[in-house]
Amino acid sequence: MSESGIAPIPFHPAQVLQWRNGFVAIGVDGEFLSLNPKLEPIGEVKKPFPSPVRHAVTVNDRLIVSWIEHELLVGRLSALELGTEFQNGPERAEIRLSNTIRNAPHPAGAVWSHTLDSEPLAMSGSNDLFSLILWKKGVYAITNDDDELWRMPEPNWSNLDHLPRAGDVVGSSINDGILSVWSRGGGYILYNTNDGNIIKTGVVEYEGILDQVFSDKNSHLLCYIDGTVIWYDNGDIVKQADLSGPVQHAEWTSHLEGWCISGWREECLLTMTQCQRTRLSEIPVQRVPHQGGSLLLLNSGEFIKSSFQ
Repeated sequence: MSESGIAPIPFHPAQVLQWRNGFVAIGVDGEFLSLNPKLEPIGEVKKPFPSPVRHAVTVNDRLIVSWIEHELLVGRLSALELGTEFQNGPERAEIRLSNTIRNAPHPAGAVWSHTLDSEPLAMSGSNDLFSLILWKKGVYAITNDDDELWRMPEPNWSNLDHLPRAGDVVGSSINDGILSVWSRGGGYILYNTNDGNIIKTGVVEYEGILDQVFSDKNSHLLCYIDGTVIWYDNGDIVKQADLSGPVQHAEWTSHLEGWCISGWREECLLTMTQCQRTRLSEIPVQRVPHQGGSLLLLNSGEFIKSSFQ
């Protein structure tokens, strides 16, 4: 039992997703474990598919997951029903021995599942739909029942063409009916989630390689490979800080009026007036809500109390 009183997750976690009846912990090697609202395990650790998870989002009571196994040239996009027990899926050998990759087994327990023939670059979800961006394919909006709502061409920023790989998509998010898509060179496109029409496009004026973006309404935290973070709000850079390394996760915390950041062996709070930093011996994966406060999940699977409550 850890200092928080919560049993550690029994694998190296990649992320924890919250839904209305609890949480789902996903491991770096594709493990799944259901947790109740108190972060107590429900059932056993299962592995529906023998590869790491590329993306996972919740849409109402379903978990939408993409898997990519480059060695076996296999990709899957599947929906799993939350509230039901996860299942162990096929072994790698079973996929390797299949007659064709397309006919290889799908994840166990999937409500629906598709073969992916293109790299999934980003995925984000809301209560009504999820967006999927596929390399050389385009941007898709899909319901959790697998109904395609619309599709648009692959994002493009012509004013970034002179920079190598600056147009590569690195992330997306959905807030208040707007899908935000971001590129490696700081380009962004805002789509209307109802019909896919472009609302706005632009480029953040900062020289750096964007790694990932965390969003809350019109406010975005841009996280660069070198550890720089930029608070970008309504089209303006309002705050910048240099952290010790890449950011693992970040979330907007309204009662603290700032971004709580899980960094490289540190936890940070970035507000308009300051950047508070707490050193850690382990790498934090993300903050997880617990009993009116927040815990910090470490890459060891242990939960500790967040420094910023």
